[in-house]
Amino acid sequence: MSESNGTSESVSCHAKIRILYLVNNYNASLLLIGLKKYGIGSWDMIHSQLVPTKSSKRLQMRYKNLTCRRAHENPLKTFNEELMKPLSDVEEEFLYRVYRID
Repeated sequence: MSESNGTSESVSCHAKIRILYLVNNYNASLLLIGLKKYGIGSWDMIHSQLVPTKSSKRLQMRYKNLTCRRAHENPLKTFNEELMKPLSDVEEEFLYRVYRID
């Protein structure tokens, strides 16, 4: 085996990995856009409007995997943490006023 063959094989392997990385990030970005537009749980709508190459179930699993505790920091995890944080005093007061809760 010549040295150039080994190099070209490793380059093509690295190129494939890079392409998969970019495609996965692109799909994750579309998933985030869909969650912001349609809300969590609207997997069928996100599938049909933004990511037709992935099933609704696959999108749901991708969201779960990207937002779990052991996942690295990423935009979906940040989005999820923002949704789950407690209301501020101003937000809470606004809700009490609007819904006349005593």
